[in-house]
Amino acid sequence: MIYIFENTKDLNENFIEQAFPLLSRERQKKISYYKILSDKIDGCVGFLLLRYALKNEYNITAIPEFTFGEYGKPFLKNYNIHFNISHCKNAVVCAVSDKNVAVDIMDYRKIHNGVIKRVCSDIEKTILNTSQNKDKDFIKLWVMKECYSKLVGKGLSMDFSKITADLPECKNFKYIETDSYILACSEISDNKIIKLNTKQILKINGESL
Repeated sequence: MIYIFENTKDLNENFIEQAFPLLSRERQKKISYYKILSDKIDGCVGFLLLRYALKNEYNITAIPEFTFGEYGKPFLKNYNIHFNISHCKNAVVCAVSDKNVAVDIMDYRKIHNGVIKRVCSDIEKTILNTSQNKDKDFIKLWVMKECYSKLVGKGLSMDFSKITADLPECKNFKYIETDSYILACSEISDNKIIKLNTKQILKINGESL
């Protein structure tokens, strides 16, 4: 299932103060190193989305702890449950599944030709050059590539020009487009989206997590 929090720009330091006690010590330490407020907010929201998802789907209320793969992909310690988190300028998303899962989200923006040359295949470059909306079409390509790289656990270490829509895994990806962003998620049994607000991610069952 996919959980999303929109309008992170509306949050401030007061939210971080409320969220901090609900984070693991590891996550608290990591967020404390961030210098930019939006990075701190995204870090808190992502972790709380995961906690909400674990409670909602598996009745797990314990603060999650992570282990990490060779390329830094996080996994839940002590649970055979898969998750992935992504954020863009004004939203954070978390996908949780019994299967390997990946998600990526990106807001609409102007794309420079240098980025296209670096991460797109020759066929993709040709398609984009004739596109009526090059920025939007590139963003959809990007979230597909990022999603695949997360799915295989290698992240940005991969050559993105080799990640194309004809890969077997990519053919099953689900895409969601809004007025603000495009989201890609690897196929999961239930791709229902649950949109959450501040009160919901800070509390469950009427009490603090």
